[in-house]
Amino acid sequence: MLTLGIATAGGIGAILRYLIDALLAAHRPWGIFCINAIGSFFLGTLLSFALVPDPAWIAVLGVGFCGGFTTFSTASMDAVRIYLTRTELSKVQRVFGAATYSLAMFLVCVACACIGNLLVS
Repeated sequence: MLTLGIATAGGIGAILRYLIDALLAAHRPWGIFCINAIGSFFLGTLLSFALVPDPAWIAVLGVGFCGGFTTFSTASMDAVRIYLTRTELSKVQRVFGAATYSLAMFLVCVACACIGNLLVS
């Protein structure tokens, strides 16, 4: 039953990610950036409740929903597609842009997870 709950929540998270990304498609790559930040905040908040009596909810929402909602692979492809394929930029500018985007997303997501955790603790 837990596996079914995780799979269902993962599907819901993936659909929600798709809809938000499609809504913000004109602002690419910021849709995926925002999705990952929101998911990190939610997971940080959720893990503050790690001592709840039923850890199955942590698995369903953390592994399932957040796993389906957030996405490192799409963020990586956005960095490549947006920055590394831009012909008007020099190779150094393209690599620097992709690295900056990736580092910024990592730092923002870690900060969001910490903030979410601290708000609830």
